[in-house]
Amino acid sequence: MFSNQPSTQKVLSYIENSQIELAIDELTRLPRVDKEFTYKLLEIIRGLDNEIHEAHRAKGRAIAQAVKLNTSKLEQQNEQLKTEISSLQAQIKEISVKYGPKPERTESSYNEYLYSSSK
Repeated sequence: MFSNQPSTQKVLSYIENSQIELAIDELTRLPRVDKEFTYKLLEIIRGLDNEIHEAHRAKGRAIAQAVKLNTSKLEQQNEQLKTEISSLQAQIKEISVKYGPKPERTESSYNEYLYSSSK
């Protein structure tokens, strides 16, 4: 692709293709870099830095949105489960009253029963 001679054009090409390691290697081989090239390189680096920061912010926003959505779903599920539990508890109580063990009759309660039924 390129000759073996180090060049600023190679450095720029490597950077634009996200081949940072190759760009650094090429930079270390350059005998002397002029100001214009240095400014161009700084401009590219700043652009990349801004893109990286924006990507991190976007990632943070996406994570926050996902957490909010999941929290909302979990709260809805929690309310549904509470409703189901209440319904099941009512059914259990109804069944236990209808089919559960009858209270044992003590002698005094039996006497009360006999007395009330004899009237």
